[in-house]
Amino acid sequence: GPVQARVQSHFAPLRASARERVIEAFGSVRYAKLLANLDQLAHDPPRGPQAGAPARDVLPAAVHKAYRQAKRRMRRARQAPRGQARDVALHEARKSARRARYAADAARPASGKPAHRFARQMKKVQSVVGDHQDTVIARQAARGLGIGAHLAGENAFTYGLLHARQHEAGADALRDLPRAWWRASRRRVRRWLRSGD
Repeated sequence: GPVQARVQSHFAPLRASARERVIEAFGSVRYAKLLANLDQLAHDPPRGPQAGAPARDVLPAAVHKAYRQAKRRMRRARQAPRGQARDVALHEARKSARRARYAADAARPASGKPAHRFARQMKKVQSVVGDHQDTVIARQAARGLGIGAHLAGENAFTYGLLHARQHEAGADALRDLPRAWWRASRRRVRRWLRSGD
């Protein structure tokens, strides 16, 4: 009915515009420079002061730094008041968890199973917080569509139901977060980082 038509008419131009921007970006000078820079980086990586040190000694410290940032941001998210402040803080925590995960993935050749285990646990944290972030975006869309429907004289009840379902799904994701974070931050999972905290 009108709900499906309104949803489709809302997202169709957004989807088309996003597709056009992606195609434009792939044809841009900026993208060509990015590819050239990545090739240069792969063929001649910059050498820092620890470049000669064994990777198994250097990489865990870099992963530990990324983990500490994720830990700080997760703490901020837990302490943030409910609502938009917590949603933003959780999104920042998710980005930090992703960085820690990717850093651990990069350390896998040198650190093996422990890095893989840590990356897998950080991926679970990232996934749980990502599920919550998806509901934040969906709630915003449902609210906007509901307001538009109401202003057009349509019944907006269905949008309220969609919003409520997404709110509950977000709450479910947040209920899973403490366990996912606990599993990722256990000492035995991050022992290879040689952390003292």
